[in-house]
Amino acid sequence: MQDIEFTLRRAETDDDIAAAFRLVSTIWPICYRDIITDEQIRYMLDTMYAPETIRRNTAAGTPLYLVETPTAPIGVVSFDAMPNADGVVMLHKIYLLPDWWGKGMGQQLMQRVFAAAKAVGASAVELDVNQRNARAIRAYERAGFFVARSFVEDIGGGFSKIDHRMRKELT
Repeated sequence: MQDIEFTLRRAETDDDIAAAFRLVSTIWPICYRDIITDEQIRYMLDTMYAPETIRRNTAAGTPLYLVETPTAPIGVVSFDAMPNADGVVMLHKIYLLPDWWGKGMGQQLMQRVFAAAKAVGASAVELDVNQRNARAIRAYERAGFFVARSFVEDIGGGFSKIDHRMRKELT
């Protein structure tokens, strides 16, 4: 697959945050329509991507970036700016518009995350993925992730996330 030119631009302004919410609001219903209910999708969008949540996460060291090609924003990514005490950088969000699926863009984006994690001294990258999200799990496995553990977590609103914690060792 051919390298695709893109940049990561930190979502800082109200317009940036609104753009991120528009992107994710387009992507999530397609990604998760056969995995979780419409009600849970709306709940998670409203809690995870509310402007105050994005600002709070950024202030705590977990910025949200717009993934931009030379012509348009095509997705979002969020990962810890520094590793935790165990040397792990968490990859919190990685979403691309469906037109970019299957073109190698997700793999390029993960390589960028791995490079950033290595640059701050991380020994691994971890992420959580819904256990029924087979497409994403395959993509993560292609990037070298493995399932480290599985769990169920109450996320409020009467909903739970039923996820795998996946891990990629950085070498």
